Amino acid sequence: MAYETGTYSSTSDLLQKLAAFCEANGWTRDRNAAMGTGWAWVGHRGGDYVSIRASNNETATANGGFARSWTASIAGYALCVTMGTSYNAGASAWKWLIDAGAPFYADDTAGVSYGAIGCAMTALGSGAGLSYDFFSYDNGDHIFAVVERSAGLFSFIGWGRTVVKYGAWTGGRYLIGSRGPYYWNGGVSHFPSSAGFGLTSPPPAASFNSEPTAYFTCDADGSERWFTVCGYSINGPASTPHGATGNVGGSDCYDADYNESGLSAYIPTTKWTYMASGPSGFGLQLLLPIMLYVKRGATTTMSPVGELPYQFLTRRNNVANRGTITYGGSTYMFFPKLAVKKEV
Repeated sequence: MAYETGTYSSTSDLLQKLAAFCEANGWTRDRNAAMGTGWAWVGHRGGDYVSIRASNNETATANGGFARSWTASIAGYALCVTMGTSYNAGASAWKWLIDAGAPFYADDTAGVSYGAIGCAMTALGSGAGLSYDFFSYDNGDHIFAVVERSAGLFSFIGWGRTVVKYGAWTGGRYLIGSRGPYYWNGGVSHFPSSAGFGLTSPPPAASFNSEPTAYFTCDADGSERWFTVCGYSINGPASTPHGATGNVGGSDCYDADYNESGLSAYIPTTKWTYMASGPSGFGLQLLLPIMLYVKRGATTTMSPVGELPYQFLTRRNNVANRGTITYGGSTYMFFPKLAVKKEV
């Protein structure tokens, strides 16, 4: 694996450093240039394309974000990311320069009306943050970026070419972030008591207020298509393979801490709750995998299909943020609610 840490002076500077890290670890550049008052980078590895947009005091619509966003009219500072299967230099900014294969809302045919949606690290502020930590695994197949934007407040984005699969199935590309498309351009002043803004981010795939903070592709009950880690179907059932996100998925680390109740009918006992109630706080010491589920047909049944690679849910409270511990020959770096495998 590869690891890099440092500081950044602005959202555009952060994105340029992340772009250089990706290009040094298996990703080929398609675009790396200013866009609006911010910056845009598109890169690919094999047939997987990732597009990241740094907003610099720009609205969600202007920075290529989702037009229906609750923060669409708020000028903010964020890194927004989506994933697809093609690059088009002539595509409009709101399509993120990705023409195919990206997640979009189920009632938006091929992303024509509103463009691609994705995830983001939000509330980065107009100036420098305290630090960043970049992780690359399997020669660049998986990228994870964590930022400490101010003391004790962390945000992240990440993506990969396949989750850790349970059994054999087609798909597995995944996309994660601190927040999803509804809120991704807001700031601390807009949401002072909300995770990912005035509070540190929830763990990966936790989902928040029924907002998709993670996506993955799977061919469950049909051809390969995107599933959201979210408590409800987005704008009805999906019919378009490899794009529409009306397919309900979930993870087992949601909790009332993050106001996500929509999954309770499918995944009633969560690891987050268990870890807090373990005997004598034993659960606080655990590193547990973040499992992914898909809802099967019209039933209330969720099937486990895999887990996020190299990331673990934890409530460990005796390790400093960004501190490391070695278990069984592997080193892990700790962030609030999250541990990341770190072998340098």
